[in-house]
Amino acid sequence: MPFELIHFEEFETRSQARNREKYLKSGAGKEFLRKAIKGIHDVISK
Repeated sequence: MPFELIHFEEFETRSQARNREKYLKSGAGKEFLRKAIKGIHDVISK
């Protein structure tokens, strides 16, 4: 089973992308990702 892209983010500058990456690697960012992935999984599973 191949992987399917479920989320994509694009930024105008490298600085904006780096700031987002830092956030996603933080505790709050990891919690955001857990909730987002669970929400996507719930939608796909229906």
